[in-house]
Amino acid sequence: MVNNLLNEVACAGLLHDIGKLIQRADGFTKNHSAKGVEYLNQFLDRKKFTAAVINSETVMQCVKYHHAKYLSSAQLPADNCAYIVYEADNIASGMDRRLEDLDQEIADNQARDFSCFDKNLCLHSVFNKLRGAQTDYRFPLNNLREDREARPFDEAAGTGQATRWDYKKLKATLDEHLPNITAPNSLLELLEAVASFVPSSTNTKEVPDISLFDHSKMTAAIACCMYSYFAENNITDFKESCFNQATIDENRKQNYFLLCSFDLSGIQEFIYTIASDNALK
Repeated sequence: MVNNLLNEVACAGLLHDIGKLIQRADGFTKNHSAKGVEYLNQFLDRKKFTAAVINSETVMQCVKYHHAKYLSSAQLPADNCAYIVYEADNIASGMDRRLEDLDQEIADNQARDFSCFDKNLCLHSVFNKLRGAQTDYRFPLNNLREDREARPFDEAAGTGQATRWDYKKLKATLDEHLPNITAPNSLLELLEAVASFVPSSTNTKEVPDISLFDHSKMTAAIACCMYSYFAENNITDFKESCFNQATIDENRKQNYFLLCSFDLSGIQEFIYTIASDNALK
């Protein structure tokens, strides 16, 4: 049961912002949480995908309620994993940066000021501001492919845009491959192929150099760490741990996470030498 729930948390973290891509492809008629749920619902009747990934109301709730505005009124039970994904999303973002975001619900055709958002914004290179650099390199909106090198372009010419048509092509790739997903790692690979050049945020007041894939992957990783920590310590009140600010402040001091790095340099010589008798490699 724990492993099943952990898989659900992983998938929820990976899918929580999928509505951003769908929103940019289809138009901004709903907030991105609602667009994500609407999009994923169409796959519920496809048995293979349903059984492997989203055969869980919990996952859909995580996608729908991963912002405080909606989670606070959802009346979910305290042990719902949506609270974990909410906190993981905030940590992955560094802060709750959405002062006025396109994910706010559009109702009654009420006019809103979205002037700080550019839906055609391309992903910026992380090297633009490194060590005092002042370049403006951006990546065209494409799938990640082995046969095509990802090269940023210089926006000095002012010609780079991520169009709705570009997003529709990415959505078509999702439409084709999402029903064939059989495990969280397969979902991770699909999102890497589709969302590596999709900016997580199109807020022009921020530096849009974090891809939707990287943000989703980080959210999933953090959520899995938190869930594993809670399970090991018999913590079941996720609402208290992840939605009460006083508790959140205290919990963020805990050792939920361990960042590991490995240096495998020099191993090639060992691997590719001819083994002697009875050698184990």
